[in-house]
Amino acid sequence: MTFSREILDLELVDSLVKRESSPGQWFALAKQMRREWFSRRWVVQELAMAKAAYLYTGDDSLHWDDFAEAVALFAREFDKVANLFKDSREFRHDPKFLGDVRALGANSIVDTKNSLFRMSESPEVERLIGLETLVSSLLIFEASVRKAITVLGTKPKGIFEILHAYIAIA
Repeated sequence: MTFSREILDLELVDSLVKRESSPGQWFALAKQMRREWFSRRWVVQELAMAKAAYLYTGDDSLHWDDFAEAVALFAREFDKVANLFKDSREFRHDPKFLGDVRALGANSIVDTKNSLFRMSESPEVERLIGLETLVSSLLIFEASVRKAITVLGTKPKGIFEILHAYIAIA
């Protein structure tokens, strides 16, 4: 999480994408962005509804907005970061070592949340699109009955409740 905070310092970003010692830090951030948690549909809902969301790794935490900004900066600077890997013996001089971080779950969830919801001055979350578009936008994320039920905290009594769980998530 420390590196995510460093990325937020716009004066440091330019040096971080040029520093020979930083590929390991970029790799660690990309590894975090690959976590399965970022592919779950209910996470979009939880982030959209949260007044304050934090990402925890071990004892360290980072406000979601800061993490989202670090992810967006990583995606924006990705081509420069890839060049660091081309020059790194540790990562086999492979500029494609990370894959495309812009396609990772964390980047997708940041983009999706920002394009679907906006917090307003009131306690309400403003939806920027209609329900049909919302449901189709969330198809890239995983959903399962068990995960839906976990969010609702209930056991389904039939198909209606399972469908209701999916609608609640969407």
